[in-house]
Amino acid sequence: MRPTRTLARHAALLMLPLLAACGEESPTEAGGPLLPGEVRSFEVILEPSRYLVSDTAFSGFADAFDVNYFVVANAFDDALNAHMLTRFDMPVAISVRDNAGVLRQDSAPIYFAGEVIFLVDSIRSSSKGPLELELMRLDEPWHAPSATWALRVDTPGARLPWTVPGGTTSTRIDTSTWSSSQKDTLRFAVDSATLAAWADTANKGRGSLLRLLDPGERVRITEVSLRADARSTIDPDTVVTVTIRPPATTFVWDPPIPATSDALRLGGITAWRSFLTLKPRLDTLNLPCPDVPNCTVQLREVTINHAALLLEPEVPQPGFAPEDSIQPIARILLESDDVPLIRSLLGGVAGGTSAPLPPARFVGTQPIELPLTDYLTQIAADTVSATMVPPAIALLPGVQSATFGYAAFRSAPRLRLVVSVASELQLR
Repeated sequence: MRPTRTLARHAALLMLPLLAACGEESPTEAGGPLLPGEVRSFEVILEPSRYLVSDTAFSGFADAFDVNYFVVANAFDDALNAHMLTRFDMPVAISVRDNAGVLRQDSAPIYFAGEVIFLVDSIRSSSKGPLELELMRLDEPWHAPSATWALRVDTPGARLPWTVPGGTTSTRIDTSTWSSSQKDTLRFAVDSATLAAWADTANKGRGSLLRLLDPGERVRITEVSLRADARSTIDPDTVVTVTIRPPATTFVWDPPIPATSDALRLGGITAWRSFLTLKPRLDTLNLPCPDVPNCTVQLREVTINHAALLLEPEVPQPGFAPEDSIQPIARILLESDDVPLIRSLLGGVAGGTSAPLPPARFVGTQPIELPLTDYLTQIAADTVSATMVPPAIALLPGVQSATFGYAAFRSAPRLRLVVSVASELQLR
């Protein structure tokens, strides 16, 4: 079993700077050939069985209520459906001036017309349009932070299903057509009956549902607001327009995202993280020397010039390919014997790509290199306790949940090393 590592020791680790390189140890064995030349550099590709104990992935570190965008989809990629849910709280009073010019509070305004305005992210939507969307009135009480496609309430105290999965609706409010030529604005007219229903605080099911009518498409929304016209009961000739930001907005989708995966995943709406546990005492790992018969050197005896995981992209579940750039990074995983892996604390950065990668990189066949040079150098230098540098990392995006889709990779990645060894080092 792996030696117990305390969180106190992990905290001390975070105070140490990452080492830039590791010097060669002097040989202790007599005899044996010398590596020809003064300094020899070579590349080694390690299969996962050489350095890796296990890997797995977990989702659920974030949800739709945590992000600043909303997704609406209709059979996108022949799989994904998504609806946006919004609740507005109508102001119970408006400010008007009476005939004497005195500003007064009108506590019984009559809302007679309005407009719901959605801002569309045309860059991260599947099409420039034209696309037709429909705004409906919701007809069942729902809880924005926990609502899912199947459940309108999903809390520790209650799990209540929708009568109609995706959101139970009644009356159509309006339909609207969007295209990028409309300056990313989508507008729906709202009648007086709908405004009255939204103003009724006793109506726990009040709200709206936005859905996309064109199949095979996905639209990303960045903002929603309501502009409502109210007539004053103090002065019937006075009309006040108020702009209302919704206190509760989310989106729900189907199919659901699983909680775990054997393949490596990172990012996405539920903030996938992948966990890799390395073998202990990697400093003693034997590396073959190319072009020199019967030549091996240990990892602690070489200078690590470059170390990187070779992540091989694979196709994510339909509808969940990344729609924007993702920057894969690795964080040191501070494991503890009494804490489940999924709840382990994250330590300092162990490596990562130098910049975000475009969506096309995650659907191709070319491996993605995730550099870990400084971290592997520390591992190789830990020749005594083999516990000061935790042999476990978590892969995650640089910005959590910035994309709805996620990056998927095959499990058990290979490890690429470029190392150098001096001629003074005797070989076994």
